[in-house]
Amino acid sequence: QCANHLKQLGLALHNYHAAFGTLPYGSGDCCVPLQPPKPYSTHGGIWPTMILPQIEQTGLHDAIDFNLHTKQLPQQILETVIPTYICPSDAGASDAVLDKRFHHNPETAMGLWYTGSMGPTNPDFCFYCPADLQTPGPGNWCCQGHNFGTRAGLGYPEGTHFGVFGRFHTAVKFSDIRDGLSNTIMLGETLPRQSCFISAFAVNFNVSPTNIPLNTFDSDGPDGNVPWGTNWYRTSGFKSRHPGGATFCLADGSVRFLPESIDFQLYNELGSRAGGEVVNLP
Repeated sequence: QCANHLKQLGLALHNYHAAFGTLPYGSGDCCVPLQPPKPYSTHGGIWPTMILPQIEQTGLHDAIDFNLHTKQLPQQILETVIPTYICPSDAGASDAVLDKRFHHNPETAMGLWYTGSMGPTNPDFCFYCPADLQTPGPGNWCCQGHNFGTRAGLGYPEGTHFGVFGRFHTAVKFSDIRDGLSNTIMLGETLPRQSCFISAFAVNFNVSPTNIPLNTFDSDGPDGNVPWGTNWYRTSGFKSRHPGGATFCLADGSVRFLPESIDFQLYNELGSRAGGEVVNLP
């Protein structure tokens, strides 16, 4: 069923691209002023809300005031169960709404078990990269961009990200995915209970980087090994309850199960949309 959900989301993103000529924004940085194009004029315009009509949730989409920050939306909207966003191996509709969400995100909201891929974009700290690649720089296959693609710095323009989605109101077209749609990760599974920043209405974390190794089960919160909100660069990666790996949707809409034993450099090369790598899927 996870594969079916990812197929639905892949098709929804392709239909969105066909209608608007671009993919939706990834997420929005909560900490800098944003003036993205209308109709998604503020933080409400994030990919999980923008594709709602494409997953048969037009009524919910139309009920959202996209001029509001998602924290300002009525709780009834935030807690609407969206079955397509649930991985049934980890949760059911009865426990799909998550509390204790953190920072500038709604505190209680519908969870999100499938996140957009940022590829090898630096999430503030490239904790798992080899020591000589932990400083972001062009060509550092597991550590590029700056601060999840939001702020300018380290020689990168503001909003720079290297996957299909970024933590910034910057949209990507399929023509920008020069490594090939069949060679680039677009979406993948995650476990939102292990990261207090993730939900379907989170303005800054509905995305995951590939520079956290697949199935890294670090968790924040009272049941984890670090306090709330201090471990995003370890907890926000792709992961699942499926034995041995996780399911992904590539940019061509196809769905693949990737093993947790995947070579770390190959994994990051699959996350990059235009790195020029020649990759072979395992």
